[in-house]
Amino acid sequence: TLFPYTTLFRSYPVLNIVRERRDTFTDEEYRKITRTLNSKKYLNHTNPYISNRRTFIKYVFLILCSTGMRLGELRQSLWKHIGEPYEYEDEHTGETKETIEIYIPKENTKQKKQRYVVIYGDGWKYLQEVKKFSKYTKPNDYVFPKYDGNKWTLNERVFDNLMKDSGVDKTERKLTWTSTRHFYGTKRIEE
Repeated sequence: TLFPYTTLFRSYPVLNIVRERRDTFTDEEYRKITRTLNSKKYLNHTNPYISNRRTFIKYVFLILCSTGMRLGELRQSLWKHIGEPYEYEDEHTGETKETIEIYIPKENTKQKKQRYVVIYGDGWKYLQEVKKFSKYTKPNDYVFPKYDGNKWTLNERVFDNLMKDSGVDKTERKLTWTSTRHFYGTKRIEE
């Protein structure tokens, strides 16, 4: 005889998991952060090393918000992954704009699948500024290196200091570097 149908379907317990979602920035918070990142008070520190790192932090933040890349993907990006600028016509305004694509090799992605990201807005200009500013601009150099050219680790302490300097209150909110990705997604949906 056949087993009753009830034995064919297993019953699994419902897992009591609360997934922590990271918050995104409001438009006002984004403006506060970018005002801070562009301010002389923030960028012109008395210690040249800190001043240099803060300039890099500025462009890391702006590029993350312009691409939706994960922090780890950007940290591992090499100059050879950055494409050449190309022109396109804005479908809403008809205006000619410039952008670039960034290649992300599969070993640098979370899902282990290669992909390309397109920089929106002035993101390609930010990369040009980084190239002018950096001492490491050869094809196999990191786009955002440490002072010695090696891979730079941007931790949450750096992010927390940026939020504090910008006056963005993180109390009871899950704002992290990943919030830049969520901000990017929110802006693309709004468009």
